[in-house]
Amino acid sequence: MLRAFFSVAFPTQKHKIFLSIVFISKKFTAFALVKMIPFKFKRLILFFFLGFFVLNSAIAQCTIDYTYSPVGANFGLDPDTLPVGFVGQMYNEDLTFFLPKDTTIDGLFLEFSDYHITSISLPLGLAWECNNSANNCHYDPNVTQYGCVKILGTALIAGYYDVEVNLVATHSLSSLVGPENISFTLPLII
Repeated sequence: MLRAFFSVAFPTQKHKIFLSIVFISKKFTAFALVKMIPFKFKRLILFFFLGFFVLNSAIAQCTIDYTYSPVGANFGLDPDTLPVGFVGQMYNEDLTFFLPKDTTIDGLFLEFSDYHITSISLPLGLAWECNNSANNCHYDPNVTQYGCVKILGTALIAGYYDVEVNLVATHSLSSLVGPENISFTLPLII
């Protein structure tokens, strides 16, 4: 029955002989399946997957603005307000952030060793991805003080939103007092 199915699906003698050998020896593997696919289909499948991965990588990568120098009330984020978006239209915005290596609070000197972006709340239809997603959005300011987040998608519902950004900062006294949970909001109009 199985041999008859493959005879219909792959009518050339070359494929019938190959399949007979594969099923007789009971060594049916993924490699055997690939050998059965005609060359023009292999090429089509290859171009499809390559195109998908290249497009996905191009869309998902944000661009860091290394010319950004932090000043002002929203220290470390550019732009500090999100551009207006529209329902049913593509939204694509890169946010560059600058992470301080250290700070002084009430005369106490703290050195930061890790920043972890834990969540960004966005309107329905929008998503975010950091440029360090391979490391679960952990950033060591001693390696680089710059990073970025891409906000991308098509908003589905109009409104005024407060985009809440949550991160955890690990510092030199975290072993005694725990890491610092940081939360701030950015206004977004859709």
